[in-house]
Amino acid sequence: MSPIIVKFPTFINMKKIFVLLVLFSFAVPQMNAQPEWRPRYEGVLRVRLEDSYPITVALDGRYFQKHGPRLTIGDLPPGRHYLKIYTFTPQGGTDARAHLVFEGKVRISADGITNLVYDPTTGAMHTFIGEDNNYLEPGPGEMRGRKLVPDNSTVQNTVIDTMPAIKPVEKKFIPPTVSSKPPYPALNKKDMDKLGTKVKAKITDTDKLKDLQSGLAKKAISTKQLQVVLTWLNFESSRVDFAKWSYSHTTDKQNYNDIVNGLTYKESKDELIDYLNAAK
Repeated sequence: MSPIIVKFPTFINMKKIFVLLVLFSFAVPQMNAQPEWRPRYEGVLRVRLEDSYPITVALDGRYFQKHGPRLTIGDLPPGRHYLKIYTFTPQGGTDARAHLVFEGKVRISADGITNLVYDPTTGAMHTFIGEDNNYLEPGPGEMRGRKLVPDNSTVQNTVIDTMPAIKPVEKKFIPPTVSSKPPYPALNKKDMDKLGTKVKAKITDTDKLKDLQSGLAKKAISTKQLQVVLTWLNFESSRVDFAKWSYSHTTDKQNYNDIVNGLTYKESKDELIDYLNAAK
């Protein structure tokens, strides 16, 4: 009868077995653990202007890459959020102009769709829960002028938050009777054409404004020339900023109402008027 030979595991094999046992001890609790619970957000926000003009929005600092006469954002936590509403005006191709018409805190409900209908003319914000039965999808060429007043008295449209209407205040720029001329040579057509080519080649208004201020730092400009320069900028807020900067470089300040009236929105005009009246 041959002897039975018993082989004991070597040190290397023992090490492998120990590692496997350790890994298995960590794996068992993980397999038995329940998946992490995360709350499911059910808040839905739907935003439009009273006249259904195209808009784009930002919520809590996040800008959404969408635009249209009515925007819907889902999967939001109920409660207070900070909203910005911009009008969105296509300029052909990929260009567009955006202008801030509202910013402030809004409340999103968990009980259904929270509808916000803002009227830039009066400053009234209507907020209601349910379906927006007064909304009509605008057809081609109908992005302006549609007057829709939400029916807040119906059962499904329960008013939860309404901002009071703000009565518009008409502001006026009173031109100075005597104004000093800027101590710079006038901008000639050749220099303006050269500057226009350089500015138009830039994509962002930040870069455009840098080139404009650099190119006109030691030049005097007329309101007629300024009206043309402002068309090189993409956003109205940028036009307001540059119109402020250009005031001290303008040769005919008495005609600056032409610059004010060239702006589209009342908020922009009021902002520029406040600056001009304080600068006199």
